[in-house]
Amino acid sequence: MAPDGILNGQSHISNEFDPSVFFAGNLRATGMFIDRFGVVKRRFTMSATGITEASGISLHETFNYDDGDVEDRIWHISRRSDNRFEGRTDDLASDCIGTVRGPLFSWSYHFYLKMFGRRVKVHFDDVMVRLTPDTVLNRARVTKWGFLLGDVHLTFQRLPDTLK
Repeated sequence: MAPDGILNGQSHISNEFDPSVFFAGNLRATGMFIDRFGVVKRRFTMSATGITEASGISLHETFNYDDGDVEDRIWHISRRSDNRFEGRTDDLASDCIGTVRGPLFSWSYHFYLKMFGRRVKVHFDDVMVRLTPDTVLNRARVTKWGFLLGDVHLTFQRLPDTLK
């Protein structure tokens, strides 16, 4: 995947990615953080439940890391216009606005990440690609002061009880 999420001009994938629809229901994800040198630093699984609300969706996530850490987060995602979405969560340090282009959803934000026993402000550039109706691949580039710290690679899978 290119850093900007463009799949080498391939726009033939049908069906626009709508985060408020895809993330509704029960999901699981697996992923890892790879540092700027290509070393896998952390692996994790994540379970999530998306609850549809009048303003959009709330996504309740629980991350289980390979080192035993557990982290909970709730995202609130709402539509701002036809192809723009807003995200909110407690650890955000800036606005989080996302744009949909066909099967691609990208958003950018500053985030307080737990590192070295404290919260460090970093920047995330997320690109999600809807591969199938039930699978999304996510690559998040993590930077600090413009310097690459690494990438988070994550695959979301809708669970059978929420498949349509």
